[in-house]
Amino acid sequence: MKNRFLFHALVEPAEEGGYIAICLDLDIVTEGRTEKEALKNLKEAVEMYVESVFEEGDYSSLFRPAPKEYWDRAFRSKPRIDLISA
Repeated sequence: MKNRFLFHALVEPAEEGGYIAICLDLDIVTEGRTEKEALKNLKEAVEMYVESVFEEGDYSSLFRPAPKEYWDRAFRSKPRIDLISA
């Protein structure tokens, strides 16, 4: 049975165009031309990160929250927040 986790993802327009997606629980950032692409890239990055943590067996490093400013921005404004699983 595969481990399942849910993570908070903030998706918002990038200043230079396209979108950025931030995993708030793991402080992982990706980008894409569309919201969907940015979120897809984030899911892949999160899956690779979680897999590497389990392979190394260092679970203490699994959660490393994004800086407070990102959490504040996520809950103060109206950007898209998704839950992604890995």
